Amino acid sequence: MSVIASPRPNVSGAIDTSVALRRFLDRRTSAAAPALPPAQNDDRAPCGLWLAKDIEKICELVGIARTRFCRDAVGDPRFYHDIKFCGRRPGHDTRVRVLMHINTLAIEHSKRCRAKVAMAQLAGGR
Repeated sequence: MSVIASPRPNVSGAIDTSVALRRFLDRRTSAAAPALPPAQNDDRAPCGLWLAKDIEKICELVGIARTRFCRDAVGDPRFYHDIKFCGRRPGHDTRVRVLMHINTLAIEHSKRCRAKVAMAQLAGGR
C-alpha cells in the first residue's frame, strides 16, 4: 500500500501542488492497463487494410467497381477510399457486413464459373 503524501508548503509558505499532481498522475497512469500498440490494443486498426485488400481482390475477381461493391455492402461508395487512404477504422458490424458481402459475391462467382464449365463440357461433348 502506498502512502499518499500531502502537499507540502514550499519556502515561501505556499503549497506546492506540482508534487502532489505529479504523484497523482504517476499513480493513475501506472494503475491503468499498459498501453499496447494499436494493432494489439484495438483490433480494428489493421483490419481496415485487410478489408481494403479483400475488397480489391473480390472486385477484380468479379469485375465490379469498388464503389459499387461498397455501396451494396455498407451503403457508402467512399468506404474503400476512406479505409485505404484516410485511415477509417470500421467497427465490428461494418466489418461483418463487408465480409458477408464478399462471401456472397464469391459464392455467386463460383456458381457462375461452375455453370460455364458445365456448359463448355456439354457443348464439347456433342
